[in-house]
Amino acid sequence: MRAGEGRGDLQCVARALCRFRWVPFDAVPAAERRAYVRLQLLAWSPFEDSGYAVVNGRDGVMAFAWDQRAFEQRAQAAGLPTQPARTLPETLLLPAHDEGVVLRACSAGVEAQVWRSRQLVASRWWSDTPDAAAWLNFQRSAGVPAAAQVQQPPACEPGTAAAWLDEPWAPVLTLSAMMERARLRVHAVAATLLALLLLPTLWLLHANWALAQQVDALEAEKAQLTAQTQPVLTARSQALAAMANLDTLLAAVSHPDAVTLLSHVATLLPGDGSRIRKLEMDGRRLRLVLAVPAGTPRIAYVRALEGGGWLQDVREDTQDVTPGTVALSAEIRGHTPPTAAAAQAPGAAAPRPAPAASGAVR
Repeated sequence: MRAGEGRGDLQCVARALCRFRWVPFDAVPAAERRAYVRLQLLAWSPFEDSGYAVVNGRDGVMAFAWDQRAFEQRAQAAGLPTQPARTLPETLLLPAHDEGVVLRACSAGVEAQVWRSRQLVASRWWSDTPDAAAWLNFQRSAGVPAAAQVQQPPACEPGTAAAWLDEPWAPVLTLSAMMERARLRVHAVAATLLALLLLPTLWLLHANWALAQQVDALEAEKAQLTAQTQPVLTARSQALAAMANLDTLLAAVSHPDAVTLLSHVATLLPGDGSRIRKLEMDGRRLRLVLAVPAGTPRIAYVRALEGGGWLQDVREDTQDVTPGTVALSAEIRGHTPPTAAAAQAPGAAAPRPAPAASGAVR
């Protein structure tokens, strides 16, 4: 870094000490672009204590960053102010271009640049002129179309940079200035809103006081009504508790007798000639032994019995099973009275006649 030529308020940072980033914002709403750029640069921050120079473009911003702590140490060693009025990267004091790929000499090393519509969208620094492979890789990484790529790097002698411009080729902002502008804008908007809301706020405070008075009156009325209706609410709670007890008792006793259950099970059996050999009831447990033909899979009987709604947890029981029979066990869940079933399914087809049952019913 060195002092500007004839300008004591300016210090220039060599391109070799800077990092560059192009931040496009063409897809971001205009009102949100400044905040978007600030967030992107704070997240980028290539140094522990970074200094920034930001140039606005039509489609994005061109941002340069350098190590601010190292800059201040170099300035102190050179006898220069550590906090100059302006600090600019060398690239902003060299002539700009409109379009294309450029290789230019800097005060130290060379800088490759890609320009689009007078916007610097890519930049890379080398200590010496890059070879052809590095030159092409830079252009590809910058998104330069193959037809527009320059195959060989132009002749360029490091250390022979052109004279600096009197002013940078575009207005320059620092990140702190961008943040300060945003903060001042927020403060101005907040002050305006406070001034506009002062009278409505006073009116709302009075309305809130009146509303609080009404709420207190309603709370007193509510307490009075609650005291008057407490006996009714107590009776209602007792009635609901009694209904819950009745439902529990009904679930415990609502199961069919053996004859009704036998008829129901016979109705559910597939029409394949299967017969009931044995039906045993033990409380809510049911055990069936069926004489079945060889062609029907056993799972068909399990599904048929579970589909009736009275039985659940139907499973095959292998105890005391003889060839040609299937033993099933299930839990009796309950039953729907015939009148209720008819009311629930108007127009339903009449149930199939039950197959003849043989054997014992216990």
